[in-house]
Amino acid sequence: MKKCPKCGYEIPVDKVKFCYECGYKFGDGQESVMTSNNDPFSSDYSFSDKNILFSDMDTNESAFDFSSLAIDNDEDENESDYEMYKPYEATKSFSYDDGEIDSGLVIKNGVLLEYKGKNKKVIIPSTVTKIADEAFYMNDYVEHVVVGTNVKEIGNDAFLEFKDLRAVSLPEGLKKIGINAFAFNENLSIIDIPRSVTEIGESAFENTGIKSVVIPKGVETVSDDAFRICYDLKKVTVSEGVKNIGANAFELCESLTQISLPSTLRTIEHGAFARTGISTITLPEGLYEISSYVFFECVNLKEIKIPKSVKRIEGNAFVSCDNLKKIYVPRHLNFDYEDSEIDAQIIYY
Repeated sequence: MKKCPKCGYEIPVDKVKFCYECGYKFGDGQESVMTSNNDPFSSDYSFSDKNILFSDMDTNESAFDFSSLAIDNDEDENESDYEMYKPYEATKSFSYDDGEIDSGLVIKNGVLLEYKGKNKKVIIPSTVTKIADEAFYMNDYVEHVVVGTNVKEIGNDAFLEFKDLRAVSLPEGLKKIGINAFAFNENLSIIDIPRSVTEIGESAFENTGIKSVVIPKGVETVSDDAFRICYDLKKVTVSEGVKNIGANAFELCESLTQISLPSTLRTIEHGAFARTGISTITLPEGLYEISSYVFFECVNLKEIKIPKSVKRIEGNAFVSCDNLKKIYVPRHLNFDYEDSEIDAQIIYY
């Protein structure tokens, strides 16, 4: 194993010409930094431009391909921690679409397993297709994350409970956001859910600082607690295609006053909009079930109309809506509200 005299990095391949970490050139005692900004991962670096050619190396020893960096936690020194490939042609630029690669990223077979760095901004490269469970769990340093263009899945608890996370950029092509993926990041206010997403896990954005959200049409169910305790959330748009809003999905979103629901919506589960700031809401035709405590303690709600398509509504759906004055109910609906502390006028139509 060779150790770089400049940065101390231990290189598991003995016969190399330069340090993979800092670019120090071995053999002649001179430092040869690969880029003008001392960054061997710069997206604008070209070997031909810098007159550093793979032909200068011993190609019999398989030049190292940075784009396939794969680090794991295996302590078996007999097994190489790096994947070796044939050298690039001398004229081929060395670059990543997504920018710099932080050395704290632990990547294996396209899965980002862990982040060990301390940077404020982390750019995940396009070689990554999945972010593993708890990959960034409880990080104390990161403020901004740019997720690579080929990431399809973000695992459970992947970005759970950061100290200072404020912004996340998600790529089109992302399919799944796991359970608790971004939960309990109170400073996280900037994030857009791509239209390609089809699954948002339970509590995925619980207790975050997001201010508005659009639920994509490919998401059939807004999972339980998905946006619970988002105190700053003011506007929600649920796209056509969404069929179910899960239990407590928007509970305690106290600033939520604007919400748009699709005609594809069929069920609203227990406590979905409980203790929100909603004053008016239009329930779509096509909705057929409203569960218990859906509008519990919605003190700003003044009147509401139940669609004719509704087959079942639980009487305690409107418990403690102190300012609710009128509820318009279809004549065919058996609305049992006698013991539900509702003072509103029930108007059948």
